[in-house]
Amino acid sequence: MLVPIALFFTLLTIQRLHDFNESGWFVLGLLIPVVNMLLLTILWLTPGTQDPNNFGPKPPPNTLVGTITAIVLLFLALLVLAGITILQLN
Repeated sequence: MLVPIALFFTLLTIQRLHDFNESGWFVLGLLIPVVNMLLLTILWLTPGTQDPNNFGPKPPPNTLVGTITAIVLLFLALLVLAGITILQLN
């Protein structure tokens, strides 16, 4: 179950890097402790480029359905991680 979730979030991170006009290979920075927290903080809090970049035009704004879906998936991922943690403690 963790492999599909990790793959999903890796692909989302690559798309977010493309919003910054950066290569998707920077996703490998997530494997380095401390660098991963810095990279994720930058990706979450900084807006991407405002103009079209090397990876295509600026994406359209998120729809309500897309936003709700993202929140639900994040909640489910947190539930899975909490469940795994609880199982490991028992």
